[in-house]
Amino acid sequence: MAYTGDQVWGLTRDEIVDGALRKLGEYDEGDTVPAGERTSAQIALNAMIREWSEIDNVGLWMEERCFLILNRGVQRYKLGPAGTPGTDDDFHAFLDTELIEGTGTAIEPAAETVIAVDVWVDYAGNATATPAANDVVGVRLADLSIHWTTVASATSSSVTLNTGLPSATTASAKVYTYTNRLPRPADIFYIYRESTSRNAAEVDMIGREQFERLSLKTNTGVPTSAFYDRSLHPTTPADDFPSCMFGRSRTVLTTTSWCLSPSSTPMRSRRTRTTRAFPVSGRMH
Repeated sequence: MAYTGDQVWGLTRDEIVDGALRKLGEYDEGDTVPAGERTSAQIALNAMIREWSEIDNVGLWMEERCFLILNRGVQRYKLGPAGTPGTDDDFHAFLDTELIEGTGTAIEPAAETVIAVDVWVDYAGNATATPAANDVVGVRLADLSIHWTTVASATSSSVTLNTGLPSATTASAKVYTYTNRLPRPADIFYIYRESTSRNAAEVDMIGREQFERLSLKTNTGVPTSAFYDRSLHPTTPADDFPSCMFGRSRTVLTTTSWCLSPSSTPMRSRRTRTTRAFPVSGRMH
């Protein structure tokens, strides 16, 4: 599924501000707006956008489709750029365009570092380039947990790990690689889980009150609901799944982050599948 791309509105922040001041009758066409007054108007514009975003659900957003790779027995995940594979900060969320995955072609024994794969594909299942050295790589083991390390090297039919497998894989083990972790989302719009065969099902987003009412937050099984705590710092657990995924491949998040523009850059809106322009001019009459 392809992106619609970036929808660029040709007006800069300063042009929006100057136009609003002319509509208010403060200045005529061709007048130069003093720097101090323009700065005050820019602050007011950003405050208006922030208020609309929080109260009216109208925002200056950049929306992205992202993957969170779920691990067996883990109900709590941190979202943010920090973390080191193989440590307590071992969480793996990234933009969909970052994903390169393959399927194993043989049972790999414990301590093996060279994993044979059939073909490398992107998130849409299309053939793509091989992973790069030092990319993060995860190999699903026979017990359904994932061994995370980094790439030493890769070819079109294999990947060499910097740290060997702790236990054996199955003959068709999934191999996931990516380069950059996901920046901490400002919000998550919706979540759906996706199996290794790419069958998808929606996961209900619940609020804090619903989450706190769950009597047992460590149930295992296929996830049916999720709670995202936006108030937590990126280095603390931020995303809680009331149940974890067994034998499933990943969960897909649609997230947002602020994209406020400087005066020299057009304002942008980027969304998956659909694109909307910014509803700013109508509010400034």
